[in-house]
Amino acid sequence: MTLSIIVLSIFVVPWIAFLYPVIFFIIGILFKLTIAANKEVNRVESLTKSPLLSFLSESIAGNSTIRAFKRK
Repeated sequence: MTLSIIVLSIFVVPWIAFLYPVIFFIIGILFKLTIAANKEVNRVESLTKSPLLSFLSESIAGNSTIRAFKRK
């Protein structure tokens, strides 16, 4: 579908064929930057969640000890 749109636009407006390489180059750079930024966001998100998940797992693991000594 996209290829047919590109071919049809070149057929209708031939000078636009000179803009397509520039457009594709810019899209490629933006795609690479987006992927890099997305990886960094996921890394920071996992670091942020780590202490909370650690606290919850320690609380759940210590629940039996708290019950053994009948403390709340």
